Amino acid sequence: MKQVLQASMRTRAQARETLIPILAEHLLRTGLSQSSLRQLAQAAGASDRMLMYYFTDKTELLRDVLFHLATGFALKLDQAVPNDIPLSFPALLNRAVRATLEETLQPYLRLWIEVLASAAREEVPFTQMSADIFEGFRRWAETRLDEPDAEKRRVQAALVVSMVDGFGVLALCVDGSEVEKAINALAERLEVP
Repeated sequence: MKQVLQASMRTRAQARETLIPILAEHLLRTGLSQSSLRQLAQAAGASDRMLMYYFTDKTELLRDVLFHLATGFALKLDQAVPNDIPLSFPALLNRAVRATLEETLQPYLRLWIEVLASAAREEVPFTQMSADIFEGFRRWAETRLDEPDAEKRRVQAALVVSMVDGFGVLALCVDGSEVEKAINALAERLEVP
């Protein structure tokens, strides 16, 4: 019996590993508006009952999918802004903003803004998820800053993430040339090299 249960758990884990990227792609394409259990199941080619066999509930499913997406986003950011050479606050901000506004990262940013809007409405499970994801990106930024003081580095990292998010909102609202003007104006203000 124990071997059957272990095989079942292995199969369940393997199925989750297969489903999470499929569901992540669905959310990147459609956003949260298409995240009902039925819509997610349809995107995965399964029934909603089958999805609930693999995930405890919809909260767990969304959490796992969103953290998968956040990890993918962070890996793409790592390529654009590696942590091999610490950067000043202005330099990191400039590089992070420009990297996140690349076309390939726009779907991630749009979904992130939807998650933040849901958290602002205090919708479960997005309040805790957004706090956890923000904290992960704050730590990401912190490892790239050259600020020697730990508390200042923590605050600067939070500012980087907040300003990247703000530019993401701006990119959804105005023409790309306006966003570029805003980035350049900020770079001038902060004297980015």
